[in-house]
Amino acid sequence: MEAILLKEVAEILNLPERDIERESLKTFLEAKLKKLLIEQLQLTRKYGVKNVDEMENFYIEQKLSEKESWEDYFELSHNDAEIGSVKKALQKF
Repeated sequence: MEAILLKEVAEILNLPERDIERESLKTFLEAKLKKLLIEQLQLTRKYGVKNVDEMENFYIEQKLSEKESWEDYFELSHNDAEIGSVKKALQKF
């Protein structure tokens, strides 16, 4: 079904299917990266840190309670890793 849709769109736009696939994938990755960066910014602002490493230092220095923020810490850590993966994928373009 998807291949038929892609073929139809390619014909309508008079573009090669490969170009549409490539641009679609790049746009998807850019949108995903933007979403992740926004989430990262929201979390770092919430705790007044620059990144997950600084948040970990806040725990060590007891400036931040793990009990109240551990879920956000793991989300920030996961986002950080995912941002790296998306950036690596975008380098292929």
